[in-house]
Amino acid sequence: MFKYFFLLLLMIVQVVTAQNAYIQVGEAQIEKSPIAVSEGVFLGNTVTQSGYRAMGQSIRDIMLKDLSVVGYFRLLSANVSLANDTKDNLKPKSVTNPGGFEWTSWQQIGATFLIKWSYYLKNDQLVIDFYSYHVGRKEPILAQKYEGSLSIQRKLIHTMIDDFVYKVTGKRTFLTKRLAVLATPPRVKHRELFIMDWDGYNKQQLTKH
Repeated sequence: MFKYFFLLLLMIVQVVTAQNAYIQVGEAQIEKSPIAVSEGVFLGNTVTQSGYRAMGQSIRDIMLKDLSVVGYFRLLSANVSLANDTKDNLKPKSVTNPGGFEWTSWQQIGATFLIKWSYYLKNDQLVIDFYSYHVGRKEPILAQKYEGSLSIQRKLIHTMIDDFVYKVTGKRTFLTKRLAVLATPPRVKHRELFIMDWDGYNKQQLTKH
C-alpha cells in the first residue's frame, strides 16, 4: 500500500464574487444547506446497455461525495427521491411540461437545493444532462450538458459539481484541481513524485529514481 506524504496541495480556490450568490461564503459561520440529489434517468437502450444501473449509481456516488466535501451542503437521505423520474420529470411542472416535478414535493422534505440529471452513452461518450434548482425560490440555477469519454468520467463529474457550486456561491472549489504527493511505491525504497485528483484517482508518476 502506498504511504502518501503530502508535498504540495494544488487545490487553489479561485475567489470570484458572484452578484447573486445563493450561499454567502466568507461569513463567520455558514449553515449547511440541505440538498436533494435524485436518481439519474437513463435515456439509453436498457437492453443493449445492461450495466446502466451500476453506471448511474457510480455517477451519483461521485456527485454525493463531491457535494459532501466542499462543505456547503447537508445531503438529504437517499430515500427522498420522489416519484418515478422520467425525462419530463427532470424539469418542474408547467403548462408546456405537465409531467414535470412538483416543487411542493421537495419543499416538504426540507430541500433548499435540488439536483436532477439524466445520462446516456453516445458511442464511447458519456453524456450527462444536469439540472439544478433552488427549491424555495422555485427557480433554476444551472442546466447544462456534460460530455466526455468514459475514461474521464470522474473528471467530468468533478467539473459538473464545481460549476454548480460556483453558481451557488460565486467561488470555485478544489474539485478539479490536481494534488502533488510524495509516495513510496511497492518494492521501491525511494519516494517518487505523483500527481492525482483530489480523491486519489487518476494517479500519474512523474519521477522514477
